[in-house]
Amino acid sequence: MAAVQDSMSRFILKWAGANTVGWLAAAVLALPFLLLYQPLHKGIAGAAIGIGLGAGQWLLMRHYLEKAGWWIVVTVVGFAVGGALMGFGTTEELSKRGLSTETVGFVLGATAGVAQWTVLRRRSPRAIWWIPASIGAFGLGWFVNWSVDFGFAYEDPLGLVVSFPLLLIPFVLISGATLRWIVTVHSATPVESSTH
Repeated sequence: MAAVQDSMSRFILKWAGANTVGWLAAAVLALPFLLLYQPLHKGIAGAAIGIGLGAGQWLLMRHYLEKAGWWIVVTVVGFAVGGALMGFGTTEELSKRGLSTETVGFVLGATAGVAQWTVLRRRSPRAIWWIPASIGAFGLGWFVNWSVDFGFAYEDPLGLVVSFPLLLIPFVLISGATLRWIVTVHSATPVESSTH
């Protein structure tokens, strides 16, 4: 395989495409469970999001990681754990407890970031920076998403589609720039694509 020599902007564009595909697949897989409020249901919704998002991100990560199939596995685990934790309260209930709505983003960013770090750390000594980047990217994305009211009910699928770019743009910019910095620590050729 030829070396992948993407500029920062090209990498971020590819990351945006991979995440768009992943989030769309995640929305389809998770939607039946998002309206159920038990921790188990939220954990299943999180796992469904992890499948879609992990597979979408894998489209790019397979060019940079050995055994890139693990990226999907750890993403599923990270989102399942984060979803289950958030299942202990709806966004409104969390707000009543004094937690901000972006708490969901911070929690998902933390659980997914730690899980994905377990794969990235084999690639780069910079991988530890993925955890705060993931927390910040999800937290800011969630904050921007919840700051704009399009007038849709929480359970309205059209609301998810319309507000999706508000979550995706900050997430892609922060996580994409950090991820490129992490995976290009070895300026040599990225690893061969592998799904093991």
